[in-house]
Amino acid sequence: MTWTSQPIDPTTPVTLIRLWGTSSSDVYAVGYNGSVYHYDGSAWAREPLGTSLPLVDVWQSSPTDVHVAGGWGALGHCDGNWTMGT
Repeated sequence: MTWTSQPIDPTTPVTLIRLWGTSSSDVYAVGYNGSVYHYDGSAWAREPLGTSLPLVDVWQSSPTDVHVAGGWGALGHCDGNWTMGT
């Protein structure tokens, strides 16, 4: 395996904190500005979580079971659609 640098979002500076992937075509990344990105094997896309709370962890058990957590009690879940709670 070889790591290569890839642009995530050229329009918004973001500091990514944690990565989690179940395969090389299913990787999630979270960042301090509430951002969640998904890599599908060819490109990164921002996921519509709808928060600006800092996110510091991500965990996934399947493509339809993704969890994120962050500061101030931020918790998010994706089962095909993102929901946010605290």
